[in-house]
Amino acid sequence: MEAEVISESTGLVPEVDPLAKFRAEVAAEKEAKPSAMSDRSAERLRQINYEDRVAKQNEEKFAYALTQVEVTPDTLSKLIERCSGKSSDLERRTSKLLFWIQSRGWRLGREIKAPHDISFLSEVTSDEIAMSDSTFAATWRVKKIVAPISDGPKMEDCRAGKECKWLKNRRPRQAPAGQFCTPICRQSFLAVQKRAKAGVRSVVN
Repeated sequence: MEAEVISESTGLVPEVDPLAKFRAEVAAEKEAKPSAMSDRSAERLRQINYEDRVAKQNEEKFAYALTQVEVTPDTLSKLIERCSGKSSDLERRTSKLLFWIQSRGWRLGREIKAPHDISFLSEVTSDEIAMSDSTFAATWRVKKIVAPISDGPKMEDCRAGKECKWLKNRRPRQAPAGQFCTPICRQSFLAVQKRAKAGVRSVVN
């Protein structure tokens, strides 16, 4: 069901460009008169650029404000009502938005950063509105809560594996993918490999 309603890569729907018509007109005039742009087109282009800058600034401000929002059903419900302008089915719409946050690890202000993102992810279909409470809850139940996506490097077991010097419950310490957790682990691991290679050479000789 998820793949049908949302993109796996971004999870967001493309925003419609309200200035597309004007951009097309400017582009058409530039193609018709490549040597010079009319004063009208130049002014229109300046206006488009200005509105683009203002829109971007507003988007950045809104995204930053979202990072300060605590993720609770109550705050999400208020956020959905504000962004969509609708107050109906708020409980179910909140459950859907919370589903994407908890099951995918998406963060407010990062992966979810615009009003239309919030409206889209919380939208309920006519079939979902007609469902019983138990059916809806079962459909949008979070089976496993995923930790929020990290902007840092992906963490994996220390490259030394079982030779890691900081094993805990027989598990190596976490380190950035493909790296050692500490310089000591790296030196010890390389020394073991060096001795192993030396042993193989002696056997061959």
